[in-house]
Amino acid sequence: MGKAVSFNNIIRIFFPIVIYIYMITYFIEARNIGGWADILVNPVFYVATFCFIIIIINEIRSTFRGDPENDQRRVVSADWPVIRKQIFFIIGLILYLLLMPTIGFIVSTILFLLVLLYILETRNVFVLLGIPVGMSLVIFYIFTVYLRVRLPSGTIWP
Repeated sequence: MGKAVSFNNIIRIFFPIVIYIYMITYFIEARNIGGWADILVNPVFYVATFCFIIIIINEIRSTFRGDPENDQRRVVSADWPVIRKQIFFIIGLILYLLLMPTIGFIVSTILFLLVLLYILETRNVFVLLGIPVGMSLVIFYIFTVYLRVRLPSGTIWP
């Protein structure tokens, strides 16, 4: 008799399937656009299909093989400081997305990265200020000058 399939095993197979279904719908929509979309989306779709097949085969094999190492490598630590950092990160990410239309890309990105580095226990002032300001300006410059993509400008801060 085979090993019983647990709920955890079903979830590990379910999420790649959902993501792949989303990719299929995106692929179909992009093919209707034509032009550059076909050239850019086709290779990515085929690579993703190959990766999806590998992931599903690996998950099915590890489920029915009964590998105890497979169960041990997926154990998540329930340490409170780690959970607290994850909660603060999620709250910060939500605030970042909510504040970006109001205060703009540069200011919201600087604040988000500043809070994120502080949560990760960075206390060096040069790192705490230099990385958020530098990253925000570099990303802004790359998107606006090279890619000519307009980033959100806020209603309060341009």
